[in-house]
Amino acid sequence: MKKTFKFLILCILLLPNALWATILPSDSVQIKGNTELPHKHVLLTGQFAGSIGFWSLGTGITNRAHTIHHELLYGALPEAYGGPMSKLTYKATYLPFRVKLNNRVTWRPLNVTGFAAYHIGKKFTLLHSFKKYEKGYYPWSPALRFHVGFSTAFDVKQRSGRDLTFYLETNTNDLYVSTLFDNVGYMSFTDIWFLGVGVKMQLLHIR
Repeated sequence: MKKTFKFLILCILLLPNALWATILPSDSVQIKGNTELPHKHVLLTGQFAGSIGFWSLGTGITNRAHTIHHELLYGALPEAYGGPMSKLTYKATYLPFRVKLNNRVTWRPLNVTGFAAYHIGKKFTLLHSFKKYEKGYYPWSPALRFHVGFSTAFDVKQRSGRDLTFYLETNTNDLYVSTLFDNVGYMSFTDIWFLGVGVKMQLLHIR
């Protein structure tokens, strides 16, 4: 059972990387009839909830095909909501599908995301303490969580050229999945998924 569980966790964590690797070559594909490659976009991202803080703010960059977003975000959780706590998150998102609704709005129905969230603070350590827990009792890092999730998004063109992307995201992480397997019959699959909403703005276009 333990070996099966470890294999499942490994698959969950590696799946986004496998998907991203398959589409990396699209970064260099030229548009038909155009000798100039599309631009990469520099992003400004703001998010509410979604396991990386009550609020979070960061920046990122897309590939030329605009199917991959790499982002670095800082999030904070106020004391009134269980903090104070801060997180630093690296997020990568794969957006494979586009449905053009009109001249301004494009829907990206299903996207895959993976991110690593690091809790900042003296009480959070990258490795667990054997003084606090017996060896093998708590194998997870107190500070670092690995998440996998899915989102849907809408790209909205702006006259200024700084287009916006509004998204709704759900995610889970390694510890939540472990807890679900340890509490079979007491927890449901939906208990380990959490929602977040956010917006991304295209700040710059770079070659």
